[in-house]
Parts: sequence; structure tokens; C-alpha cells
Amino acid sequence: MIIQPVNFEIDGRQDMCDCCPDITVHEGELVWSCRLEELNKYGAFVQTVPKK
Repeated sequence: MIIQPVNFEIDGRQDMCDCCPDITVHEGELVWSCRLEELNKYGAFVQTVPKK
């Protein structure tokens, strides 16, 4: 469950949950617990790109 929606920057970067209370450590890095399955399945966070 994503508690707060994603904010999308103009260049496609994602600004996730500022001050998230559910952040966790994964392989020595702080990551969003609600998106941990992306790391486990794809090895990275799914990226967005601007629509042409």
C-alpha cells in the first residue's frame, strides 16, 4: 500500500513520500518499503519517463 501518492518531476523523476514513516533498509540503503517488491523483482525501482 502506498500511503502518499508519488509526485512526478518534469524530467520524470519520482519524489516519494517525503519523511516516510515506513522507510526501510535494503542492502545497506534506505528505500521505500511500499516499493520493495520492485527491487526484489527487477533489481531497481521502475522508472517513469515524460510522454512524447
